[in-house]
Amino acid sequence: MSHQTSILLVDDHAMLRKGLRVLIEQEENLRVIGEAADGREAIDQARQLQPDVVVMDINMPHLNGIEATRQILAESPQTRILALSIHSGKRYVRRDARSRGRRLSAQGERPGGADHGN
Repeated sequence: MSHQTSILLVDDHAMLRKGLRVLIEQEENLRVIGEAADGREAIDQARQLQPDVVVMDINMPHLNGIEATRQILAESPQTRILALSIHSGKRYVRRDARSRGRRLSAQGERPGGADHGN
């Protein structure tokens, strides 16, 4: 059996985490090893579980995904972060890029990264 990529799901909406888990676990080389509902919990879970990838919502209570990304990468620079957001505005992309996260397409964004001028 090949290496399974371990994934931590971080979003304040339980329904979204559940849906992502169902989709991810259909892939034999991907495994969800934990979930977190806010940035603080994400940092704790990442520290404890050491995932290969963190799928991180940007806007969450207590500590946003951008700051959580910075803290996770400071402790575990090999961890890959995929930023998940409904916002397609350039300021969110720039803030996430500065935190060294990798970005998923935002809702309403055209394939290839056009952000409709936001």
